[in-house]
Amino acid sequence: MVSPRGFENRMMSAARKTRLMAETCAAAPDPGQFRVFGYGSLMWNPCFDPAASVIADLPGYERRFCLLTTRARGTPECPGLGLGLVPGRRGCRGIAYQLKPATLDRDVEALFEREMGTGIYRPAWLEARAGTQALAVLAFVADTAHPQYTGELELDEMVAMISNARGRYGSCRDYLANTVAELTRMGIAEPGFEALLEHVDRRSLGILNRA
Repeated sequence: MVSPRGFENRMMSAARKTRLMAETCAAAPDPGQFRVFGYGSLMWNPCFDPAASVIADLPGYERRFCLLTTRARGTPECPGLGLGLVPGRRGCRGIAYQLKPATLDRDVEALFEREMGTGIYRPAWLEARAGTQALAVLAFVADTAHPQYTGELELDEMVAMISNARGRYGSCRDYLANTVAELTRMGIAEPGFEALLEHVDRRSLGILNRA
């Protein structure tokens, strides 16, 4: 695995972030229907107040714990794992949020400030489906060329990283648990995540019992 050290010092510059945000907004298929696809923490902790939201499917992609986090839910010495959207056969069911035109600029700025700190994601306009309706959504896709991208990890490696990591926004374990809880609340099946949480909690309990 690549070393995460130094990521916290290589943040995306404000100028580059502003330029990328402008390019992304200019490429919106329909600026009057600006939608964002939430598949991880955006599902249970969005950074905006949407005009509307709907459960939607994004074919050709799946969510995976494949991103090193050394600030939000980990440290350079003890990195955690965050969710990324990567190409995959399973598809990904999440939430398509429609942003309010009156607060669009502010909401998109907050979104880029939150998601594009180190440039681990690539903002992309993709087509999701809500029933029979096709929706153009802005999705933050994992940049597989970025040094924070881990690729597929073995279960025991994911369990160890998620169990131990904590950052400025809390523990990596709680990030996983909140995601599982929101998926369950929405009726979205993600059995791999439920099993992962069970392994994480079993490991933590074993450590406590040995202490």
